[in-house]
Amino acid sequence: MNKNKIASIFLATSIFTTTILGHQQVFASNNIFADNFQSGSKNWKTNKGSWSIVNYNNSKAYYQSSTNVEASSTAGKTSWKNYSVESEVTIEKFNGSKRVMICGRYANKNNYYAISLYNKDGGTLEIRSKVNGKSKTLKKAKVSIKENTLYKVKLELNGNTIKAYLNGKLITTATDTSLSKGSIGIITSKASAKFDNIIVSSLDKNTSNRNDNSNSNTNNNNNTTPNTSNNTNSNNNTNNTTSNTTSTGTYGNGTGATTNGTIIIVGDNETTLEKAVSSAKSGDTILIKGTVKSKSVTLKDNITLKGESGAKIDFSNTSNGARGITITGNNNTIKDLEICNAKDNGIYVTGGNYNRFENLDIHNNADTGLQISNGASYNYIYNCYSHHNVDSKGENPDGFAVKLHSGEGNVFEKCKAEYNVDDGWDFYAAHGAVTLINCESNYNGEVNGIKGDGNGFKLGGVDNKESGKAAHLDPLNHVLINCSAKGNKRNGFDRNNQSGVVTMKNCIADSNEAKNYNWPLKGKPSALGHEVTFGKAIIEDCISKNGSNNITGATLSGNCQGF
Repeated sequence: MNKNKIASIFLATSIFTTTILGHQQVFASNNIFADNFQSGSKNWKTNKGSWSIVNYNNSKAYYQSSTNVEASSTAGKTSWKNYSVESEVTIEKFNGSKRVMICGRYANKNNYYAISLYNKDGGTLEIRSKVNGKSKTLKKAKVSIKENTLYKVKLELNGNTIKAYLNGKLITTATDTSLSKGSIGIITSKASAKFDNIIVSSLDKNTSNRNDNSNSNTNNNNNTTPNTSNNTNSNNNTNNTTSNTTSTGTYGNGTGATTNGTIIIVGDNETTLEKAVSSAKSGDTILIKGTVKSKSVTLKDNITLKGESGAKIDFSNTSNGARGITITGNNNTIKDLEICNAKDNGIYVTGGNYNRFENLDIHNNADTGLQISNGASYNYIYNCYSHHNVDSKGENPDGFAVKLHSGEGNVFEKCKAEYNVDDGWDFYAAHGAVTLINCESNYNGEVNGIKGDGNGFKLGGVDNKESGKAAHLDPLNHVLINCSAKGNKRNGFDRNNQSGVVTMKNCIADSNEAKNYNWPLKGKPSALGHEVTFGKAIIEDCISKNGSNNITGATLSGNCQGF
């Protein structure tokens, strides 16, 4: 397993939960800087102190060991204005009444704001300023601060308002007009400390070092009926997720093919897709022009399959029960295509790793649009739309599935599943945690009068398909950030016997017909035959509207509404 590629996939983040993710970072589309120090400290400039990268909590951390000086290290852009900066901080030794600070709007060593962990009187959280060399405590609150304890701290700077958070809770707020912009910094005042998972998230369009191409997942939250004017007609086959976006994605570094070979054209008066795939070598690109009909094909390693504007692969020529594209190898890319009418999965990844899928419109297949199974790991799916996948009995076709012994590290970013006969996403019998960022799952559970389960995000299931093993639960810590589930025929976010600790942050469930969030504490799965107590989910800053919930097996935190 290529650890450098793994680290690159999970580098950019906006939220980190140590007890849940075990130092794998997850991420949101508004981050402008992130560092988990897996690749060293090249992003940082130090001023005094003894700084190094050390092993900590089964990961890496940025360590300042000197207790004799005020040490500092800075990163980012001095042009940043309104943003939040957060970090995990473990203070090794205070060496008396000392401070450890995370800084924002850092212009230089004499001008910055900071959130300060101060151990005086058992612990104080401070908002501090330093302007023209003069330090001042703007606001403070008593908290418990101890050595060798990990704290998650966040400093939020928005106009003249400054907020300080500790472990996800807003502690105190100050106002000040002295400083309007600056980079980020770390300061240890004669104390030693470790820092990890530092995230900077933009709070407005003026603070950015990249194009923000993410769609809001709340565009239609006030509309409880399907919008059939855009992308819901199975005959139009329009992928509305590809407009106004780049095709690069944000978190898929290290995935996909290397295009260093020849280009093989498939289309009118050109070769067939079957012949192109059969002859393609590592590094080659297969370019689809127009609409092509094809039988089933299998990609092995390092092949790019892409379409020219409006390209479509119609798999209606596949035999009954046959998939469209099967991927058995690693580092393939499929992009800029419409894929439809396969007699089974549109795309099926079995055992393949580091494959990349982007800007795809997958629809009207007789099984799940895109499925990942059998140990397939670290695949990246960006800006894909899977819809109107249906079979005659309403049993199997989901929008996306990561199930049946799939591996770890699979990531979906800005994908949408709609009007699939079964579920939007299904994680039945998965063997690795999945991360979903800015994904939508809407109106699943019925297609053309055929009805299936109809869950938006179905996140578990008893594994009774593993050879030589009795039915069992696999506890997986899935993460869903900025995801939404609307109008599904059953549940929006569904435990489905998932025994791990699932985190849902900034998610919205709206008008789902059974439950918006279905997270019971206990259950008696039929495949096990006995009652079990599940791991408690974390529901943070989430919204439930126009529906009921069962959250006996979840813990609410932050600003949750409608529960």
